[in-house]
Amino acid sequence: MSNLVPVKVKKNIGTIEDNLDVVEASIQQKLSEYAQVVITKDSIQDGKELLADIRKEKKSLDDERKAIKKAWMKPYEVFEARAKKIIDLYDEPVKLIHSQLEAYEEDRKAAKRNDIKKIYEFVVKENAELADWLPLDKIYDTKWENATCKDKTIREAMEMAFSQIKVSISTIQSMQSAWEKDALNVLKDTGSLQLAIEKINSLTRQAARIEEARKAQEEAKRVEEVSKAELEAKRAEDKVVTEAPQELIEPETDNLFPFAAEKIVVLKVHVGENNLDLVKDFFESINIEYEVMK
Repeated sequence: MSNLVPVKVKKNIGTIEDNLDVVEASIQQKLSEYAQVVITKDSIQDGKELLADIRKEKKSLDDERKAIKKAWMKPYEVFEARAKKIIDLYDEPVKLIHSQLEAYEEDRKAAKRNDIKKIYEFVVKENAELADWLPLDKIYDTKWENATCKDKTIREAMEMAFSQIKVSISTIQSMQSAWEKDALNVLKDTGSLQLAIEKINSLTRQAARIEEARKAQEEAKRVEEVSKAELEAKRAEDKVVTEAPQELIEPETDNLFPFAAEKIVVLKVHVGENNLDLVKDFFESINIEYEVMK
């Protein structure tokens, strides 16, 4: 394959001769003179002619500058147009060679990916129980496709990944948590031991909050039942006291309370204060002596 001819450009830089230094000096000198000029009615025509001369000289210099630039740039513009055309021509072989290099690189990477797959199949045989945990796409590193990456390096990286997942599984199991299955699922999905442990801690805190809420609910229910039982007992007591006099005033025979004069019976009656007068009236109506105990 022959080499391209290198570019050679010979630049003949020309020179421009001028008297701009003298012109600049004369203008600087005239500036001090013009600063002293006072335009009057008699000198107005002279002032106009002076202004016209100054503008004429200025235009003459600027026109000369433009003409010189145009002449000076003409050979450059010819060279530039020709150079740009050839620069574009370079792109044709560049595109052709680049596309071939890309095709070659893709073929090389495809062969490398096939080698990586074979290495994984070899490693996974020794870790068959973890094949579902670490499929190739989960541990794949694109750096393995580099031409400089050796097969030994790839195998060692895969073996390290399987070793780490074994340690992580063992760590989770050693915690003997009720949430072990949940943690292992997180570990399997993410490969992160930290996230798996965080799952255990999160579920443990959640269970503690649920248990605390359950105990609080049971305590509230117990207090409610005790209060209800006390209320029912109070209602039953009031009912007994209220109905007691009614039972006494319903005699079944004419001789309801026969008793010997020499025998004294002490009867203790519990009655609410609201019903005390009713019970006293009843005792007096059947000639029973009573004593109110405070």
